[in-house]
Amino acid sequence: MPNKVLILISFCLALSFGFCQDPTPTKLDSEDDEIRIENFFKMADSLRSQEYPDSAFEQLFSAEILAESSQDKSLLAKVKYDIGKFLSKEDQYVTALDYYKEALSNYQALNDTKSVAKCYNSIGVAYKHLGVYSKAIEALKQSFHLYVVVKDTVGQGSATLNIGNVYKNIGKYEDAKTHYYSALNIFESYADSGRMANCYNNLGNVFKNEKKFDSARYFMHKNVDFRKQAANRKGLSFAYHNLANLHFDMNEVGLAKTYADSAFYLKNLLGDEFGIAGEYEIYARIALSEKDYIRAIENGTKALEICTQFDDFEFRSEVLKTLAFAHHEVGEYKKSSAYFKEFLEIENTLKELNESTNLEYQLIQFELVADSLKKQDLMLKKELEDAVYENEKLSRDIAIRNLTLIILALIILSSIIAFIYFQNRKRLAKSKKEKELLEKSSVPKEEKDILLKEVHHRVKNNFQIINSLIRIQSEYMNEKNFKIKLLELENRIRSMSIIHEKLYKTESLSKVNVSEYIKELVSNLKASFEQSEHVRIDLNIDESAEFGLDTLIPLGLILNEAISNSIQHAFEGRDDGTINVYLEKNEMTTSVTISDNGIGADLSIDELKEESLGMELIYDLIDQLDGTLELETGVGFKYSFKFPSLI
Repeated sequence: MPNKVLILISFCLALSFGFCQDPTPTKLDSEDDEIRIENFFKMADSLRSQEYPDSAFEQLFSAEILAESSQDKSLLAKVKYDIGKFLSKEDQYVTALDYYKEALSNYQALNDTKSVAKCYNSIGVAYKHLGVYSKAIEALKQSFHLYVVVKDTVGQGSATLNIGNVYKNIGKYEDAKTHYYSALNIFESYADSGRMANCYNNLGNVFKNEKKFDSARYFMHKNVDFRKQAANRKGLSFAYHNLANLHFDMNEVGLAKTYADSAFYLKNLLGDEFGIAGEYEIYARIALSEKDYIRAIENGTKALEICTQFDDFEFRSEVLKTLAFAHHEVGEYKKSSAYFKEFLEIENTLKELNESTNLEYQLIQFELVADSLKKQDLMLKKELEDAVYENEKLSRDIAIRNLTLIILALIILSSIIAFIYFQNRKRLAKSKKEKELLEKSSVPKEEKDILLKEVHHRVKNNFQIINSLIRIQSEYMNEKNFKIKLLELENRIRSMSIIHEKLYKTESLSKVNVSEYIKELVSNLKASFEQSEHVRIDLNIDESAEFGLDTLIPLGLILNEAISNSIQHAFEGRDDGTINVYLEKNEMTTSVTISDNGIGADLSIDELKEESLGMELIYDLIDQLDGTLELETGVGFKYSFKFPSLI
């Protein structure tokens, strides 16, 4: 009775203080407004603690009216947000969302990024409690990104922790743990023991749900230690409750009862009705497991009476199931049947909710992918802008450097003009003699023109071959194999460039010694692959054999493919191996054999072509030489082919 009188007197004083003020002043004192609003909130908290929620809300609405009449937009935003927090404590999340969104709008108009991040965080938590998980994730992600912008690391940890809670609620435990660990790392760096305890508590529950009891026990006891250090009775009561559930799942009934007793004691001190119902439910399960059915019914009934005041279907379902079993065991089949019927109805409802939750999770995943693609697009645009800027800067630098070089060149040129003038006649005479010698030693003009056209024609053909190789190779490339595929392409082009190098060094400019070419090709391939360190390549090549460009290009590519394949694949799981290359040329035909003593392959020719671009190239190139191939793959690989000895 004294408490009620005290509250009534306080309430009347608050109202009289409000009536003494002009309800519609022309100009308000911002500091006085803040003090009056603060008093309204204090009165609301007091009334709420004494279980007068309606009177508490009247105080909040008085604060809201006062803030709206004020010219201080920041104060109005704060009041809207604080009312939302108050409503959340009363589990009125739908109404709380409206206030959070109004606060968000006001803070956005004020460009208060940190407060906007705070609003998104609370909006996400409200959506989580309402089971709208996709919107919860969306809001919490937005909160996290804004906290990153304002460099509020603790805020980032809070958003990350809440995202973990969403994933835990929808049963995605790996995602939940990832976010909990990330949040824990942040809070540890700031020695934020309260939030660290929240992470430990949630990790313990996730591991319990996964039946990983040792890990669950470790994190739950860490939570207890932090709650004790902070003298946080409410947090400690939940920690003991979770330990009671854990030990019951581990069939350690004695410890489960001990922790339930500790939780029950603290929740009675705190006046936590729903928490007390939770302990009655554990007592009922413990009694049922001990076959004390009367005590199970007593505790289950107490839990059911309290939980009817709250909308927690999962909790009610557990209580109903326990009561159904207990009444059945004592022969009260009618009551048992009634409890089972209600239990099944709730289970069907929960099943529908779970299906909805799965759809929510799929939507979350879709939104996260979309968000990721959007960020990648923004990053690419930023990289493109940076590249354009760097290109412009580089162009400017090149222009300045070129201008400097031109000026320097003009200075140098001016300095030596006199010298050039005096030496002019002597240089002209010398030039005339050199020209006469060059004309005498040069080949006829017609022949030079033909030779030049031939060179251009061959270079053009080779570029077309390279272009085709690149196009075909791209079809076989992906993220995992692109490095090795690029190396293969490089070796193919290198096999062609070696031929040109050899041609340039010959007098005829039309034929290349095959033996010298193959030796350099093999040397290049051995240097390209790490696997070749323990591979020996024996060459038996006709030393007198020479070929022109049209024959040597396809032949070089064939040798490149066959030797590369053997180096890379023939000796897997072996310490060493040997590759033999044989080439013999006579007037009519050229015979080539490339073999290895490797592991071979149990595949048909069509399968080999399908699996490997190299094998497909070998067949096409031999066909280009008008040759025929015999392939043996039983014991190692052996390529044998012949083609006409073209000039």
